[in-house]
Formats: sequence, structure tokens, C-alpha cells
Amino acid sequence: MVSATPPLATNQSLYKELSYKPEEFVPITNFGSVPNLVIVRKGLPVNSLSELIAYAKASPGKLVYGSQGAGNTPHLTANMFMNMTGTSMVHVPYRGETLVYNDMLGERVDVFFGNIAGAFALYRDGKLKVLAVLDKARNAAMPEVPTSAEVALPGLLSGVWYAMVGPPNLKPQLRDQIAKATIEVLKMPDVQQRFRTLNVEPDGSTPAETAAFIKSEVARWGEVIRANHIMAE
Repeated sequence: MVSATPPLATNQSLYKELSYKPEEFVPITNFGSVPNLVIVRKGLPVNSLSELIAYAKASPGKLVYGSQGAGNTPHLTANMFMNMTGTSMVHVPYRGETLVYNDMLGERVDVFFGNIAGAFALYRDGKLKVLAVLDKARNAAMPEVPTSAEVALPGLLSGVWYAMVGPPNLKPQLRDQIAKATIEVLKMPDVQQRFRTLNVEPDGSTPAETAAFIKSEVARWGEVIRANHIMAE
């Protein structure tokens, strides 16, 4: 199975009960990741992450941030941001990111912690502002935008990743065989170029690296979920 972040790293903290145990899947490799961004509407009078923090502190409970629903990565990221900065914003959940962007363009939503794949075209056309990339390195598609670490929030890291896992009790020999073949494909220049065309940064981690990464993501997002008493239905 190839899965995005929630089924493997956040659902176990968001839901009271799951019909499966994420920790029983056998990590094989991480295909790649898409970083999230700090995106604001064009008319918001801020042009940097520090200015956004100052603006939010000066107007507690006045800024509106959108998401695709409670427990979604942008929602969790917004809560992480507020915890780190001591700010308070109003959450408005939508049924999809397109609806969030529509209301940002209409100047009704102030902030969105969406990913680069959805935001890039609007940013390129000057319809939205991107204040930071929530990753450890700048993104090649928007190299002028600083990372969260560059603007004094190194712990504000967020994105969607896509990991390959096997069923419970997958034999180590078969796990390693699948991982080796998949990583070889992910290293091919044309495959990497195709991934980057889709704004996905290819990875290709080993089974041990993938297991450690997923474990760290479970702990990191679980802390945010518990601290903010977030539950999904």
C-alpha cells in the first residue's frame, strides 16, 4: 500500500477507534513529500512570517484560517503554529482546498497552511502571498521564499508524504527486496523529474529509515492533537 500521512501517522491520535492498527504495517520506503506553506490572502497587510505573527498577536481571534476539515494536515499545522507563537486564530473548515482558495481570493480567508502543489499557480500569478516554506530546505519551485527555520521557527515543519508499507508480518527478505527495487526506480533521473513536475520531492528511504520517520511523525503530530484536544468524527 502507498499511503499519505493520515492513515499511518495521525489517524490513531484523531479517532477513538480504528478498524486497523497502523503500527502493524511494515514500512518499506518513503516515495516522497510535498511541503506545506504559510499562505495569506493578497490584501492582508503582512509580507513576512514575523509580520504575520505580530499582526496575529495584535489582533487575537480576528484572523481566519481555512482547512479541509478538523484533523487535516493544514488544520493541525495551524494549531502547531498557534502553539509555537502564542497566537489565536479562528478556524473555518471547508470540504476541499479549492473552496479555501476561492474564499482567499475573495478576501474572506486570511491564512491557509496548504501545500505547494495546490498553491503554486496562484502564487506565481500574484493572487496569493507565500510567507514561508515549512521544510528544512527552500523549494526549487519558489527559491525566493524562506524556510520556517530561516524565520526563527525551525520546529514548524509540515508536509504530506507518501510511504509504501506492506501488510503485517511481511517477511523481512521480501520487504527488503521490494524496497531495493522501488528505491532503484526512484533514483532514475526521469522518475525524479516527473515527481518534481508534480511538486513532490522524491525520497527513497530504507525500511529502517522509513520506520523511524513514521514513528517520529506519529509522536510529533500526536503531541499537537492532544495539546489542542482535536478529534475527528
